[in-house]
Amino acid sequence: MPETREPQWTALPDAVLDTASAKIDAFAAALSGGATAPFSPPHVPATYAFTVFAGAESGGRIEAIARERGAMLVHQAQAFTYHVALERDRRYRVALDWHTNPDRDDRLVLRGRVHDDNGTLLQEFTAEIVLYVNRKEQADG
Repeated sequence: MPETREPQWTALPDAVLDTASAKIDAFAAALSGGATAPFSPPHVPATYAFTVFAGAESGGRIEAIARERGAMLVHQAQAFTYHVALERDRRYRVALDWHTNPDRDDRLVLRGRVHDDNGTLLQEFTAEIVLYVNRKEQADG
């Protein structure tokens, strides 16, 4: 039986998740293709917290890894664990980190953990990102 290796998580700067109603409504409208948003107050779409990875500090580090390898980032899969629903018009602290997939060096796993002001864990999410290198383009170029 193959040995399972524990991943070595690398911390990213904490992020702030802003659930301002205007931002939630814009996100929900984008998800619904511009139709009337199905996430009326007080709901926050389940996947909204993942948007913190678009932040300059955390997203920039992940993008730098891709640039170092001459690769593009391709979102492969995601998973969410919900402990408590997020509320609109709040700001939450999100602890972020990442690791390479021990079995595939062309994969990164990103993780976020959303906490309230008391430190209570509200939500956890992970995403597997593929570092895609277009080898055909390299051969043609």
